[in-house]
Amino acid sequence: MMDSRPERIGTPLVRRAQAGDRTSVAELLRLSRPLAERTVARRCFDHEMVDDLTQAVLLAVLMELPSLRCPEAYVSWLLRIVANVCCKQARRSTCLQAAASRLAQESLGGAGARSGEVDPEEAAVRDEIQAHLRIAVAALPARYRTAVVMRAVQGHSFDEIGETLGCPRELARLWYFRARRRLQRLCVADEVLAPVPAT
Repeated sequence: MMDSRPERIGTPLVRRAQAGDRTSVAELLRLSRPLAERTVARRCFDHEMVDDLTQAVLLAVLMELPSLRCPEAYVSWLLRIVANVCCKQARRSTCLQAAASRLAQESLGGAGARSGEVDPEEAAVRDEIQAHLRIAVAALPARYRTAVVMRAVQGHSFDEIGETLGCPRELARLWYFRARRRLQRLCVADEVLAPVPAT
């Protein structure tokens, strides 16, 4: 019968990772991920957030590992990082949801304005596409919605998006690309971005 207990994270491994040994860092993150993921899943009600928050925890571990004073207490330290990341997410979730909806409505609402005469049929098609896009953007989780609107519509950098969302730029970039993929799937499913057949 296989041992289902998680592999132990030994102090020598933590010390080697702190010293900058890349193999040890990779192994430490590999061993830390299941514990972080399980703990995040217990604390987080949104199952779609588990992977993102676990990624945020591992990024925090990577950045803060050199400053860990007591390698023997690595697991407790990791669990404190999980708690901090989850609490921070819970605090900003409600206000972020409202802000993201407002941001998307304002940005997409003004995206179709053009000067000069517009063919009525063309205007109707554009309005329909914008309506579909608004629905697709509204269906995204708040963090994805904010990332895609700030980047694709407003042209902000990933550093600025990360600052707004309170996360590292790498995580903001990840959320943006996930939002793009999900938005494309939603739009294609709704035939908004489906290719027009050649005539």
